[in-house]
Amino acid sequence: MPSLAETQAKDSIGLPRFEEQRCGAMVNHVRKNRLLESEPPDCTGCGIVIAGGGKYLSWSWVLCRRLRELGCALPIQVWHIGEKEMPSWAAKSFAEMGVDTVNVFNVLKKHPVRQMSGWVLKNYAVTHSPWRHVMFIDADCFPVVKPETIFQLCKGKTLFFNDVKPCHPSRWGYTYCGLLPEIEWETGQFVVDKVEGWMGLRWTGWLNEHADTWFNLGHGDKFTFELGFRMSGVPIEMGEQPKWAGYGIAHYYKSQHVFEHKMATKRGEWSQEPWLKNLFNEWDAVSLGKQK
Repeated sequence: MPSLAETQAKDSIGLPRFEEQRCGAMVNHVRKNRLLESEPPDCTGCGIVIAGGGKYLSWSWVLCRRLRELGCALPIQVWHIGEKEMPSWAAKSFAEMGVDTVNVFNVLKKHPVRQMSGWVLKNYAVTHSPWRHVMFIDADCFPVVKPETIFQLCKGKTLFFNDVKPCHPSRWGYTYCGLLPEIEWETGQFVVDKVEGWMGLRWTGWLNEHADTWFNLGHGDKFTFELGFRMSGVPIEMGEQPKWAGYGIAHYYKSQHVFEHKMATKRGEWSQEPWLKNLFNEWDAVSLGKQK
């Protein structure tokens, strides 16, 4: 479980921390009393969100460079947890690519939550980004085609992808949420329509506020996104059968290869492709020059 940057006594709907034994009762309490129901925010347009400061700073920069290389003209936000994760010289370098950097602590002042961590940040960043149609991409995940093409393929609908193998240490989380286990999700990449999918974000956000309980039942945010969106009942498109490709997972949608999640490359278990190595060389030059 990732370290927590902030922990409060109660969550955003006034509930305290609870142990696993109370998960089912708390889900039923929230559902019965409609504690998460709210109107979606006023949002328009399309944009890309990346959560990736700190140890993923270099990967975030390389991803943004790759997106611009692909011809992506969409607005991009890179969210981070505090200034230590995003030094000023790095923020300026992102700005030169037309990428905004967002310090989550500035947003937490207006929209506090019980906990914040790298995995929790993903849903929070999407929720509080300014766009209606949001593509989230992990820093080590790369679109194969222009993101605009992926938005066109899913026609603005909410789109998630399955994982290649089971990862959750327990199946009880499904039971507590009144769900049957299905093929697990892989949330290194997804698209959300924040108007149609608002309650999915709300449920996922609430589960993440209790990450110190729910992350013990499943593998981080990939579990809470699946539980939250499935409980909400919002319309969801799913990608096609993914493949393990050495570098990580290859994802497909409507017969097109759309994403490459390079987790094995990030872990050093697979060599960098020439284009990726070249971009990291660029990053090395930029970071060394900026820090002098």
